[in-house]
Amino acid sequence: MKLLQKPWVSILLSLLAGASFLVSFYVPFVSSDFHVDLPPKIDRGIEYSVRSSEKLLDQLEGVLGASARRKAEEIGAFWMDRGLERSLGEVGLTPKGEGISWSRCIATGDGASAPGWRPCVKSWIRYKAGIPVGVQTLSAVISRLFVEGEWFLGCLLTLFSVCFPVLKVGLTLSLAFMAGRPQLRQSMKKWLDVSAKWSMTDVFIVALMIVFFKAESFNFHFRAEIGVYLFAAAAVLSSLAIMTLPSAKSTKGPVGEDDIKIS
Repeated sequence: MKLLQKPWVSILLSLLAGASFLVSFYVPFVSSDFHVDLPPKIDRGIEYSVRSSEKLLDQLEGVLGASARRKAEEIGAFWMDRGLERSLGEVGLTPKGEGISWSRCIATGDGASAPGWRPCVKSWIRYKAGIPVGVQTLSAVISRLFVEGEWFLGCLLTLFSVCFPVLKVGLTLSLAFMAGRPQLRQSMKKWLDVSAKWSMTDVFIVALMIVFFKAESFNFHFRAEIGVYLFAAAAVLSSLAIMTLPSAKSTKGPVGEDDIKIS
């Protein structure tokens, strides 16, 4: 009687690679942010204008009272919104889709990380340029590309970060469980070689290119989150799984596709 030993090492590594890939798709992948640095002359001019306006309002309140200050603030906000929104547009949108005015953002921080002109300018740049800021997941990035009509980039990322890795892990498992069919194994091995060349690590190159061209004019920085490490681990594990597959021509091997005789 003959019993064929399965390459359990390859099977285990493939399952771990698949699990790591699946988790990395939904956990935080990268976190990104950028800084707004204006020329020093413009920066000083804005700071001077803000301080002068505050000083004028304080003097007005001291002479005419708080009601006069509130009225002056309303008039100033009205004309500021008229001027800025005509030339620059809104700062952003609320979750309900309503526009956020510049005066509202500067005074309350609505639509920005904090009150003040700097956070509002940053929020406006992010809104107009469509720069992703904060924690990003791979699934959310791909979904957003399709929603925004970026079909080419969406399909490219889906192909390299989803289709090829899934094909690679699936073919490795199929080859590990399949025995005694050398012709089919040889055909699947060719597909595995092709998928291995184009999967896993290529998504990093594509993602870095997108980040570079989308935000090369800003002080942009990003930090790798746990999803990146899981994705890299999946790439390493799947490669190790392929390496531990028994050769179709070998009769002896470390994981053994050999016939074991049982007396």
